[in-house]
Amino acid sequence: NQAQTIHLNPQQQQQVYRLNITDNDKFLINSHELAANSQWQLVNARGQLIGSGYAGDLSAEPLSLTTGDYYLLVNNQGLSAEVTGQVSVHQLTTISHTAQLDIPWNGSISEFGQRQAYVFEISQATTVLLDYLNQGGDFIWQLSGPDGQLYDYVTLADSHFQLYPFVLSKAGQYTLTVRSKNAMTGDFSVSLRNLSHATSLPNGQQTLSFDAAESQLWTVNAQAGQTLVWRMSNPPSEDFYLAAFNAQGQLITES
Repeated sequence: NQAQTIHLNPQQQQQVYRLNITDNDKFLINSHELAANSQWQLVNARGQLIGSGYAGDLSAEPLSLTTGDYYLLVNNQGLSAEVTGQVSVHQLTTISHTAQLDIPWNGSISEFGQRQAYVFEISQATTVLLDYLNQGGDFIWQLSGPDGQLYDYVTLADSHFQLYPFVLSKAGQYTLTVRSKNAMTGDFSVSLRNLSHATSLPNGQQTLSFDAAESQLWTVNAQAGQTLVWRMSNPPSEDFYLAAFNAQGQLITES
């Protein structure tokens, strides 16, 4: 959990550090402060490669390590001048919460290697929308379910998932995990919205109220071949997005 400063130069393009692991657990390598083009490798005492990655590598998986000595190699080939960076090793910490759809999940990442996991269950196939309520921080999320990993290393504020629903096709238990991106810390707030719980919007003019952060969902019943027209008048600002989807979450139109 302590950063090690790395000095590399054209005459010494690699540094090696011994790492003693005292607990069988999962660990993450924080390479976000390494100099550009630097590469790290972790080998065990027998010289077997356990994991590797590059500076700022976001997709590095946690490493399952057992007690004993390991060696962390950091190199940067082809240097023409000295470079300085930092690398650190962190024990993976997961804090689990029992969660429900449509209720905000408020969390905080206080250190690199920490993850917040939200576990929820559905009884049937469900179309959901990831509603990102807090624009602060820089986080990524993963979603797993009965069939394993569904979405992996997606930026929490990714507009595609913030604006487009997706289908959880099987009943069972799901886990949405949030962790920091680029070693950042801070607070976040998200909600998985069940589209079947959207408010019915009848024909005719309606006055709609908006929360500053939360997306508003409405459902409109239509017959096959029917033409629907809507118009939004007097929006409180220009930063509004309107989209219509069918029951399977497929985009029909947007404005």
